[in-house]
Amino acid sequence: MLYAAIGNTWISPATLEVGSGSGLTSTSWNGLLGNFNNLDNRVNTMNSRPVFSAYLNQASSSPVNVWAKVPFNAVDFDTNSFFNTTSNRFQPTIAGYYNITLNVTMNSSTPSGSTIYTALYKNGVNIGQVNNLINYVSTFTHTLNIDSIVYMNGTTDYIDAWYMYNVNTVTLTQ
Repeated sequence: MLYAAIGNTWISPATLEVGSGSGLTSTSWNGLLGNFNNLDNRVNTMNSRPVFSAYLNQASSSPVNVWAKVPFNAVDFDTNSFFNTTSNRFQPTIAGYYNITLNVTMNSSTPSGSTIYTALYKNGVNIGQVNNLINYVSTFTHTLNIDSIVYMNGTTDYIDAWYMYNVNTVTLTQ
């Protein structure tokens, strides 16, 4: 619940009391309404910001020791239709800073000393990469994560995701 301070008294907008003395005046009431309207405008602005979630809806394999694009071919939601499942790119038409989170889960069998990689690319250039050295002989499932804040110009900038395994074929899972 929201409360407003008028004079020295905290008043809930739902149980507003008007009295004599240092109570509510038309000026303080208008100020209170202005604050609520401003809050409403800020909430509407937040709700109009682009948000999406894309994922892989079927397993996909890559060649050995070659970077491959993560084939995100399905979308949970995309408020502004900025994610393209054909090109597997996020390309917003609104300039600004975007918080990009990438999670890539891989399965494979591995010899000791192999490495799995995932990277975030902007306009074809690697802007963030993580890797994990696998120091055991086994079949594994491992998720690599990248979180990055990226400025996008709203016209030509795009983001895509890549992965690689340096020893064996790796399968991305759903």
